[in-house]
Amino acid sequence: MKFVIPSYKRCEKVKSETLAFLERHNVPLDDIWLVVRDDDPELEEYGKIKVNHLVLEEKGIGKTHNGITNFFDEGEQLIEIDDDLIDLCDKERKPIENFLEVCDTIFQKLDEEKLSYCGTYSVNNPMFMSSCKEYTTDLRYCLGCLRFRYNRKEIQVETDYAEDFENCILHYLMDGALLKCNWLAPKTKNYSEGGCDGDGRNYESEREAKEYLSEKYHTLCSLWTRKNGRFDLRLKDKRSNPLVYVINAYPDRRSKYDHRYKMFKAYWWEDIVEGEGGIMNNYHFRHNCNMDLRKKIIACSESHKELLKRIVKEKTNNVIILEDDALLDFDRLGELRRMKEFCYLGGQLNTLKVSEYGKLDKDKIRSEFTEGNIQTIDTEKHRIVHNMAYYIPKWEIAQEILSAMPKWEKSRAIDAEFFQLQQSLLIKRFVYPAMATLYLPDAKNGFTYNESSGYKLEDNQLHY
Repeated sequence: MKFVIPSYKRCEKVKSETLAFLERHNVPLDDIWLVVRDDDPELEEYGKIKVNHLVLEEKGIGKTHNGITNFFDEGEQLIEIDDDLIDLCDKERKPIENFLEVCDTIFQKLDEEKLSYCGTYSVNNPMFMSSCKEYTTDLRYCLGCLRFRYNRKEIQVETDYAEDFENCILHYLMDGALLKCNWLAPKTKNYSEGGCDGDGRNYESEREAKEYLSEKYHTLCSLWTRKNGRFDLRLKDKRSNPLVYVINAYPDRRSKYDHRYKMFKAYWWEDIVEGEGGIMNNYHFRHNCNMDLRKKIIACSESHKELLKRIVKEKTNNVIILEDDALLDFDRLGELRRMKEFCYLGGQLNTLKVSEYGKLDKDKIRSEFTEGNIQTIDTEKHRIVHNMAYYIPKWEIAQEILSAMPKWEKSRAIDAEFFQLQQSLLIKRFVYPAMATLYLPDAKNGFTYNESSGYKLEDNQLHY
């Protein structure tokens, strides 16, 4: 870990406050970096402080932040601290006893959540802090005076006087979430004289910076005016929910869907022609697959492929695809905000071999899952079959899937082709428990789960 302190015209303050704080907590001098400007009138005095020094030409806190990011290695653990940190307190206003342990705990939490940025509560107020969860992982403002981050060189801010807001937004866009430690708050003097952002800072410059962010990231923040006249930003993810397509073949199944679902007309299986030159000749089937079932498999597969092609053609991001015997739990859509790859939302967890279907020890498998988390398909133990529900965050993923479909002599059922993509690890994620569930009256009347198919919903369904 590197403890990084940007400072400007505050040599005595940084020695008496932030450096004194780090000394009390036995932070090694070799791990402390003092970041100063080359035009600082106190540069010589700063040079006498026995820590590492980084001298930058950049002016302003935003550019200073970028200079720090560019200097340190990618992925390095950085604790950025303002030069006027007096102390760090818990939610009862008690000073923490071991800052190094706190740092270890926070980076462990970042690792658990697969995030790269953490801030603390803004104000050391026991009443406010006690009403919050210890940690939150949504989009919330993190005070710039103390933050914990894995260095990401692609994060480059554009503003000086709203740099902390912009950092929150950029890390949120990159990771899909921010970690905020709500049981921890700094003791400091905000807006005191000097500091990296004090050169030229006024209400107008602050307003311009925050106005710029509110326009550029209008789906994530909005501008408002405090009673004291200061301009500020409210952070809130206002992006729309995913577009939910339903591959619909049966007219009588439409009535269960409301305005939140968009119908995509499927191929109708009875329109598929037998004989030479027809699409049926392009597909491979098991020997015991009757003619009607063959047509239904083709209709299903071609419908999925056509919808994927539409997503690519229209460059549509943030899409959920359902078959028309599935329903979606809209209250859980927030779980997908951090997903950057294909993800199953429901289906069947089953054996790798068709000959062993129904023999999976589902209770043992489920015991390995962590409820509420995105899971990874263990391609040595199981697979997911039946493409009843899945999520595509970016249209390029649909393009990758279409391009990576197995180049067999003949096509197979869509879930068989997706299974090959599981094996190649292009498809590897699923939610637990399922976010989409079967509407059983329709499912039991379909071709997959009817009595003649041999499938038992209660045995083979994926964690419903």
